[in-house]
Amino acid sequence: MLNVLIIDDDLKDSKDLEKLCIHYFNKRNIDYKINIELKLNENLDTFSNVDILFLDVEIGNNNGIEFSKKLRKVYPELMIIITSKYSQYLIDGYSIDAKRYFLKPIDENIFNEEMENVLGATFQKYMGFYDSKIAPYKIHYDKILYVEFLNRATVLHFLNGVQIKTSYPLKYWIEKLTEYGFAQPYKCYVVNLKHISGISKDERDLFLSNNEKIPLSKFFKKTFIDNYYRSLFKSL
Repeated sequence: MLNVLIIDDDLKDSKDLEKLCIHYFNKRNIDYKINIELKLNENLDTFSNVDILFLDVEIGNNNGIEFSKKLRKVYPELMIIITSKYSQYLIDGYSIDAKRYFLKPIDENIFNEEMENVLGATFQKYMGFYDSKIAPYKIHYDKILYVEFLNRATVLHFLNGVQIKTSYPLKYWIEKLTEYGFAQPYKCYVVNLKHISGISKDERDLFLSNNEKIPLSKFFKKTFIDNYYRSLFKSL
């Protein structure tokens, strides 16, 4: 569960931002909880479970930047995103290592693009999907090692060794998983690029993080390797 906190003394601005977050997280199948506060809480312990903090610069008579400096000392890994109607606070945002600075009113297209750049890889562990035909629980993309077409069915192979057989064709999984870092190295496989540990010297096989080996065909090789190295650069 991703815990999001919005602190802004303007209720309308808070609700507008909440809608942007809801649209963004729902589209990516991320479990989340959003809380809104209209004033600063000086008790820093209340921020212990917060993953993302959207903080307005001016909250009543309080300065959000100065408050963030206190938070940084206690929670150095907290993701802080500054919001404001005034661009002059942009430089101040850098002083607290704010991940982004959104000017109000916030455009949804800009919001989605920036959130993708900042959070896409960081919060991949929260992304997944529900399908009662497959499992009674949420399946997280980053837990899938690869999908295999086998005996007229597709099998999901997970990092923990669990295998789930499905009636969906491989084409279904290619279309569903490609945007989440998966690619096709061979006609009967779709592999999670995140879990590739290496490629053989002759470029005929892939080595996975669980020591399994997957074939790499000439037909898919160029596109697959391009996607693989692109994924490495994104993770840097």
